[in-house]
Amino acid sequence: MNSDDELAVIDDVFMRLVATIEESSRALLAIRLALLAKAPSRVVRRLACDDAIDFASPVLTHSERIDTDTLVQCARNKSQDHLLAISRRRTVPEEVTDVLVERGDQNVLMCIAANAGARFSDQGFGRIVARAQGDDELSERVGRRPDLSPRLFEQLIDAASSRGGKSPFPPRQQ
Repeated sequence: MNSDDELAVIDDVFMRLVATIEESSRALLAIRLALLAKAPSRVVRRLACDDAIDFASPVLTHSERIDTDTLVQCARNKSQDHLLAISRRRTVPEEVTDVLVERGDQNVLMCIAANAGARFSDQGFGRIVARAQGDDELSERVGRRPDLSPRLFEQLIDAASSRGGKSPFPPRQQ
């Protein structure tokens, strides 16, 4: 048997095991699998999509075995705690960030704006800038991103100025 075949067998065993083990064991399994580069992918996806954040969070935050489609699905359908866990990933692709910015609460927005590994589409940046209006702390975090376009940076400045506020960040180098 090659290593891919062995991993598939392990994945099958863990899928059956996850359905039957007690919650404390399932939480420990999620923590351990989240950090493994060659964790069984089906069981990792199952744990990531679990409604219980205790099982999903370690996997959503740390596992490199979760594909973008699974992250998007979780971001579209799961709780704010799930979204927060995703926003803490080392890297977050544009497709996922777009959903986080659309659905996320204040905590999610603050975390994703500060996450240097998060990638934003033009649409995602436009949406987070719009959601930052009236929120100086979020505006500051978004404004400090080096990948924010000059046009959107100006929108942040204009919004702060129109509220009578002082810009929370220094002028950008062009």
